[in-house]
Amino acid sequence: DASKKGLKIIFNYSYYTSIEEIIGLFERIHEKSGTLILIYNLKRDEENNELELDFNEDVHDIRIAKKLNNDGIRVRYAQERAGSSTSSPLPMDFSLRSYCEILYTSPRIKIYIRNSPVRTKRIRSSLKNAWADHYIPRQNVDVRHTGGVHGVSEMKSEIVFGMNSGWSKDKNEYGMMLYHHGRLIRSYVKVGVQRHPNSAGMGVLGVVDCDYLTPTHNKQDFNHNNLFNSLMESLNKKLNEYWNER
Repeated sequence: DASKKGLKIIFNYSYYTSIEEIIGLFERIHEKSGTLILIYNLKRDEENNELELDFNEDVHDIRIAKKLNNDGIRVRYAQERAGSSTSSPLPMDFSLRSYCEILYTSPRIKIYIRNSPVRTKRIRSSLKNAWADHYIPRQNVDVRHTGGVHGVSEMKSEIVFGMNSGWSKDKNEYGMMLYHHGRLIRSYVKVGVQRHPNSAGMGVLGVVDCDYLTPTHNKQDFNHNNLFNSLMESLNKKLNEYWNER
């Protein structure tokens, strides 16, 4: 039957080879329900034979291991971001714990990493000098890009601008945080005056609901269609307005 077929697949392709081992995994979920994610078969760096993930730097975290650059210096992984003039790493780029802290706008689940709870952050409520706004696509935007799921009246982005309460000038943690149904898709996207080579717009965060946009399969970006471009154009203008009038 289906259960035997499922077990056969698990035994063939996973680290576990017995029902007893699998039952033991469920005992590690302390709530009535939940999901346990296991990581195995990690790759090793060919140069120094170290795992691609680092479990030693922080016993309560899983991090992307540092890599040797062209100068032979071990450096952090840094995600490239649109509009950013620097590629300095942010904690969420290499730390699973930091990423999970801001993964949801209104977290309703408990997340544990290596048996340690994650203290999730509600970015909207932490902003200083917050300013709420919204954006509705123009009627002439091609709505076919939504796949017919949304009508024009349903395509609305709620936006909150504000100053990052934990920001300092040596940090790059500002820009637009783009969420899809409460789940983070793109982070710290620089728009408007934030793209200029000066201090304008620095420290400003924007939390944007982009429910009508279509995320890519890996949930790391949106399809760059007319709807997306129209929203980004609007964010450029709205961020400038906030910065000039705050």
